[in-house]
Amino acid sequence: MSNGIFTRRVDNDNDVTQQPISLECDLDAKYRKRECKLEVDKQLRKRMLEACTCNGRRLKTFLRSIFPILIWLPKYDVKNNLLGDIAAGLTVGVVHIPQGLAYGLLATLPPIVGIYVSFFPVILYPIFGTSRHISMGTFAVISILISGVLDQRVPASFCGDHQGILNISSSNSTDSFLNESTTVICHKLYQARKVEVASALAVSVGLLQVIMYLFNLGLVTVFLSDSLVSGFVSGASIHVITSQIPKLVGVTVRRFSGPLALVHTYIDIFRNITTANWATIVISSVAIVFLVAGKEFNSKYKKKLPLPIPWELGIVILATAASYFGQFEEGHKVVTVGEVPTGISPIVPGGADVVSLFFDAIPLAIVAFTVEISLCQIFATKHAYEVHSNQELLALGICNIFGAFFSCFPSAASLSRSVIYEEIGGKTQLGAYISSAVVLAVLLWIGPLFQPLPQAALAVIIIVNIKSIAFMWKNVKPLWRISRLDAITWMVAWFSVVLLGVGVGLIVGFAFSIFTVILRTRNATGVQLQKLRHENVYRDCKKYITSTQHDEIFIYQFTSPLYFVNKDRFAKQLYAQLGFDPIKEFARKKSNIVRSKFQKKRKTNNKDDVSLQITSNNRNKRIMSSVNGDGNHRYRKNSNASDVSASEVDELMSSVHSVISQKAFDPAQKYSHVIFDMKQSSFIDSDGAKLIRELYDSFCGLHITLMLTSCCESVKQTLRSVWEDRDSALYISLDVAVHVAMSQQQSGHVLTTFSEHQDIGTSSV
Repeated sequence: MSNGIFTRRVDNDNDVTQQPISLECDLDAKYRKRECKLEVDKQLRKRMLEACTCNGRRLKTFLRSIFPILIWLPKYDVKNNLLGDIAAGLTVGVVHIPQGLAYGLLATLPPIVGIYVSFFPVILYPIFGTSRHISMGTFAVISILISGVLDQRVPASFCGDHQGILNISSSNSTDSFLNESTTVICHKLYQARKVEVASALAVSVGLLQVIMYLFNLGLVTVFLSDSLVSGFVSGASIHVITSQIPKLVGVTVRRFSGPLALVHTYIDIFRNITTANWATIVISSVAIVFLVAGKEFNSKYKKKLPLPIPWELGIVILATAASYFGQFEEGHKVVTVGEVPTGISPIVPGGADVVSLFFDAIPLAIVAFTVEISLCQIFATKHAYEVHSNQELLALGICNIFGAFFSCFPSAASLSRSVIYEEIGGKTQLGAYISSAVVLAVLLWIGPLFQPLPQAALAVIIIVNIKSIAFMWKNVKPLWRISRLDAITWMVAWFSVVLLGVGVGLIVGFAFSIFTVILRTRNATGVQLQKLRHENVYRDCKKYITSTQHDEIFIYQFTSPLYFVNKDRFAKQLYAQLGFDPIKEFARKKSNIVRSKFQKKRKTNNKDDVSLQITSNNRNKRIMSSVNGDGNHRYRKNSNASDVSASEVDELMSSVHSVISQKAFDPAQKYSHVIFDMKQSSFIDSDGAKLIRELYDSFCGLHITLMLTSCCESVKQTLRSVWEDRDSALYISLDVAVHVAMSQQQSGHVLTTFSEHQDIGTSSV
């Protein structure tokens, strides 16, 4: 390096010389690796041939990528991992039971369906998933999304009038079913239809996730910022809590959907508050105190406890026992879980339902994947292993499709269970099979024991476990200090979900998040750079004490990609700091040249007024000779002074003043070189490239050299497609461009034609 300029060394026999490199084209010609560019059809043929080639190594790699269990199971360390996996699996299995019952109820489905979701998707995830710590199954936010879809697809008026119900029951029901009351028949038909729709929804979600996997859309989560996801989940938790409040106090309310559904729900709650069941309120109050105190105990003695105490399971057992022996349902009208069947309930989802639910499945698929991959990345970073986002899509999709044939609704990863599994000491996916064994015991034998369980106890479990998510508002203040746009995104997502509904709220929050990205680049700032005193560093001259030794070199840096959204802002800020608009200035100059040529031609063709022209010129000479250095004029007393009138003198002197003023204060003469530092512009589109090309032509017409420095590869490629003369203006660094500009100033080099840019890279150094 010499004077800040990268050089290349040329060896001719024993003669060693140094030839400076300043232009990007010279650097590429010397050091860029030659790329073998194939035609498009040859590239496609080559890739298809590689994809269709099959051998043992490729087959093994393919199978291991599809079935990650083939990677970790053969290498399983029994000595170090088995004990922790068993302990964590048993604990998570115990937690699955109350959460499965509660979140099944939250989805407005029979509680046993939540137990199905806690078993069938869980046994498949270790085969296809890449995370070692997440716990698949039920999740509160997914349950509330499912409840919204079911409320729309299976309204409360599904059964119709009593006569229609009896006709249906008479033709399709067993003898024992015929003896039941009309209300019970309606409820069973209503719940059965909801299970059918929920299963079809699981297939739609699974198919959508598999399609995303096939198109390699695992990176879709990059468009979902942390502030968006956090605000969405927190807003959805308000819906979850609201849906459980009627169960806490024992009131019956209508289910609302659409915008302001939450407001209408609370209005209905307060309208019916006088019908609250006091026994249910007592059960809820005791359960809340018990569970909150238990969680505080776990938190306080976290380091001393070998594993967290499952207080949720304690509430389920105690509330079930109290309800059974106290006859809460018969004596106090407390609503209980009711019938919990044993065994497995296979089902075939209807094809028409699957197709009709496809658009409803889109937010579910995206939210489930976003939550799951976020948890995967947290644990992978903590324990230093890799997860593959695209493979997680396949795992989720297969789990949902498989579970749909066993009456499951869409599953997702659970934050609380995943944290428990990791804290207790789970090391691999084997713990999922341990927890599934516990859930299977409930499905086959223990399930009927939970029939007396009050629904208020499950509502308490849901609300207490989700309260930390609902209280995420405390994170908005520190987020505001970090980034106001991120904080506003959080609030927009929260209010949209709360007021407009979960599905619409997600769309609004996502749209606003994308808008903030555009807004950040749209409001980017362009600054004038100058060299700091005593430092070889360039900074904003408005914020730093800079040197003024290169006043004729204007350095401009734009802190954003340059594209159609912000190209006008780029130009306006550039013109403001330059002090003139080069495009308009060049257009004005060309117009003056054309006008001057026209006037000259007109004077030449006017041969009849030659004598008048001579007289006029003599007058002008006399007047010009009377003009002093500061632009003032004096009348000379000579024999010809009387030939010139005062009005003619004033008119001519005004034009002289205009010429003098333009010569002295022409803003385009202030700078000899303009340098665009493109270091912070990661890309440029065709509109931005056309603007650069237009500025280049305008500066060149004004005898100003335009230089671009530190362009990344994508910027150079775009400029190459719309600008033929770009190679002569692209310099390898800002230091090199400044040095070249200084050399041209010292040599007195002035641009007079566009073609003179071609040789300035080497001749001026």
